[in-house]
Amino acid sequence: SALEPAKRRYILEHWQAVEEATGQTFRLQGALPEGFVYDTTPACLAVTAARHLDPDRAWALVGLIQRAFYSEGRDVTR
Repeated sequence: SALEPAKRRYILEHWQAVEEATGQTFRLQGALPEGFVYDTTPACLAVTAARHLDPDRAWALVGLIQRAFYSEGRDVTR
């Protein structure tokens, strides 16, 4: 189900705290839009498949997925 507004605020506050503490960039503007379903299943399945196809490159895929989601604000649930 879609994120409740309070849960969205909670997550974004934590992302902002991580950004301030570590310098890791997050795209906070427009992040987790109304109706967004925070589903990690597609990303997890992609990493699992990558581990089976080429274990040495699976962590690189994790980094790409994380950058796409957190830094670029892309929807990696599709």
